[in-house]
Amino acid sequence: MELHQEPLTGSGCNITYRSEPYGVCCGQKTLRTSMANYASKFTTSDNTFTGGYTSLEVLGNYNDDSKIGRGVVQIHITTGTVDLQAKLTEEAPWTTIKNYTSSAIEEVVIAPYFRVIASDSAECFYAEHS
Repeated sequence: MELHQEPLTGSGCNITYRSEPYGVCCGQKTLRTSMANYASKFTTSDNTFTGGYTSLEVLGNYNDDSKIGRGVVQIHITTGTVDLQAKLTEEAPWTTIKNYTSSAIEEVVIAPYFRVIASDSAECFYAEHS
């Protein structure tokens, strides 16, 4: 988790994260916590994320909690594009649900299987939240 060294401003509030595990918001000490129930990087068999690659599968709804129907993907593109793909069963074909041409963080509906295909250099992450 990154620490912000400079104050972030907005809505009349200066937010400054000091050192882990706490931050300061509106002069109040706040505990820094993750909102994700599960988070993972889309990895490769050789842990290489340059020159184009297809990630290994990430299983959606990792915790088998039927109440979790949405997740978040973070796509960090250095060069190229990224296709986020999903499928509903092991036998189903992969379907591109989104093509990214720039870095983004977006909410997605959780499918049983996910993967990414990067045309060049990118790192991609997935998290489930409730």
